[in-house]
Amino acid sequence: MFGIYFSDLKRIGHCGFVEVVRGEWIQTIEANTGPEGSREGIFIIYDLGKQQFVSFVYSALRADRQVLLQLPVSFAGDAVHCYMFYTSETGDRVSTSQYLGEMVVV
Repeated sequence: MFGIYFSDLKRIGHCGFVEVVRGEWIQTIEANTGPEGSREGIFIIYDLGKQQFVSFVYSALRADRQVLLQLPVSFAGDAVHCYMFYTSETGDRVSTSQYLGEMVVV
């Protein structure tokens, strides 16, 4: 997982995972944090068996304390690895990325 910080904007502009490394090229899966930043959660779900990522940007407020994410139907029954973090309202601060664990998609 990584974040790309834009010093002129004073915030994280993109976050994601490295999907493939090919020589000097790195293929990534990214999510844009939006121009205003947010207190909303950003989630990245990885299906190891399918080697696919799905990202959800602004999918839950910190105060919600829960989120319901609609994953691809093809993930049903698969174990997935879940990660998340928050950004501040101004986007100039980002929480530590958290590994939420392995979960089975129902």
